[in-house]
Amino acid sequence: MPKITVQGIGDVNLTDKDFITSGGEGMIYGRGDTIYKLYIEPKNMIPPGKIKELSVLTNPSILKPKNLISDKTGNVIGFTMDWVKNNVPTVKLFTNDFRNRFSIDLEKTKKFILNSYRVLQHLHDHRCLMVDVNEFNILADLTTFENPYFIDVNSYQTPNYPATAIMMSIKDFHSKAFSELTDWFSFGVITFQLFVGIHPFKGTHPDFKRGDIENRMKNNVSVFNSNVKMPAAIRPIDDIPATYKEWYINLFEKGLRSAPPLTMDAKIIVNIASAIKSGDKIMITLVKKFEDVSISKFYNIGITPITVNKTKSEYVAYVKNRKYTLTKNYPNVMLTPTSLTPVCAEINNDVLLLTNLKTNEILYSATAQQMYLDEGTLYYINNDRLIEVLIYEQSSKIIITSQSSWNVLPNASTVWDGAVSMNVLGKFYLVIPYRFPGKPTSCFMKEIPEITGLKILEIKRRKNMCIVVTHNNNTYNRNILRFNKDFTEYEHSVVSDIDYVGSPNFIVLDNGNMVYVTEENSIEVSNKQSTIAFSDKLPTNAKLWTDGGTVYFSNDNELYSITVKK
Repeated sequence: MPKITVQGIGDVNLTDKDFITSGGEGMIYGRGDTIYKLYIEPKNMIPPGKIKELSVLTNPSILKPKNLISDKTGNVIGFTMDWVKNNVPTVKLFTNDFRNRFSIDLEKTKKFILNSYRVLQHLHDHRCLMVDVNEFNILADLTTFENPYFIDVNSYQTPNYPATAIMMSIKDFHSKAFSELTDWFSFGVITFQLFVGIHPFKGTHPDFKRGDIENRMKNNVSVFNSNVKMPAAIRPIDDIPATYKEWYINLFEKGLRSAPPLTMDAKIIVNIASAIKSGDKIMITLVKKFEDVSISKFYNIGITPITVNKTKSEYVAYVKNRKYTLTKNYPNVMLTPTSLTPVCAEINNDVLLLTNLKTNEILYSATAQQMYLDEGTLYYINNDRLIEVLIYEQSSKIIITSQSSWNVLPNASTVWDGAVSMNVLGKFYLVIPYRFPGKPTSCFMKEIPEITGLKILEIKRRKNMCIVVTHNNNTYNRNILRFNKDFTEYEHSVVSDIDYVGSPNFIVLDNGNMVYVTEENSIEVSNKQSTIAFSDKLPTNAKLWTDGGTVYFSNDNELYSITVKK
């Protein structure tokens, strides 16, 4: 990486460890509290005059260009921005899966929307337009989920620099030019999804092809149309505050354009639970009901089940019918191999702590930024290393050691459920440590060219199956990677134009069969040769679990088993 000069700062030597990601325009690096955006082609660099016009934006939620960056010959090749960490794109807040995990309720949603409204109004007050008001260009903070951050500011429209790009899914096809009203239309599209979890022109209508959002938008045929059938996983439209619901109807059904309401009315929501029953082809049996908690995780190590549940204020774990209090964070629980002592793993302020839940003794600590648990083995990232943690017992003493480790790019690596993704100078790499009994841990670390260049929303791996949810060309797609036994080869398939509902809901049995819950809440069972689809549907928030041979699902505080009727 060549040396760069930052206006008003001086020379900066960036390295590969500072690399975060790359796109069509250039590469993004980060160090300390500063982002460095470097253009591949300097001719594509935002004009200094536009940076000056953007400087009037003073709202701290707008992450605008700050200092110019030049190369050793003095050519301007990029700019700096503030680096705000611990955030997620707004699209994550659309899904029930993410909202349930982080307790994002209607009140938090309303605050996030109203705070975003104020930022967008600030843009308009200073004669600027955001234009591409999409779910990836507004971030939500991971602490409260109430504060937005507006990014991709260099693409905004300013008085003398028109915008040229907009995502089709939020475009106002009834307007010939960008304006404050087209910004508000796009704002309406993404805020509707924050309330309900579905695009206002999604669902199915008998007169339009599935996924034909553009013609539905042109003809004002939204989800408020009585002939539109919507998927089961959405949240009730009646939960939308009345002032915003009326605005949405005018916006999407009647084609009327206006700014959103300044306030939201209060609303009391009453959730009515429906009975869970077996279907025509599957038998559903209640296994256990927990009091005053909702099930967050259920898994087995050997023959001992672990259930991690969530109350209003904390997480609790049940191991062999004994209850252990955890923390407010999202913890992982492991068992020691001999005595089956539960050990809690959590990260607080970049410190990984492993705690004996029986004695509250801290067994292990290390610097860590991310972690995940895979079939009883813990992995964590400490700067540029992915590290495996092993637990064993000797003379009744619990011993925890770090074992194998692998190099990763610290800023460009993301831990998911069962895998790590890494952006290696624009190429998508998948990192999967795997173990065979009696052998040292190996690690699959290769580019997946079928995924390179796509926006990554979710990754989940179970055994030799990995599902990657991506966004490309205005559609969400489900990429399925089926690895062979020793992770030397994989087969790739894709299901296009799905409804994004959060983390893929699937498990893999010991016989190799994958059981998947579709976006419509029906069940599919597949292997390498075939797929069997069942018409029976599970509850909206059902989440699949397995002990290797039996299929379970949790729904709120109840755990059920599923078998196929003979």
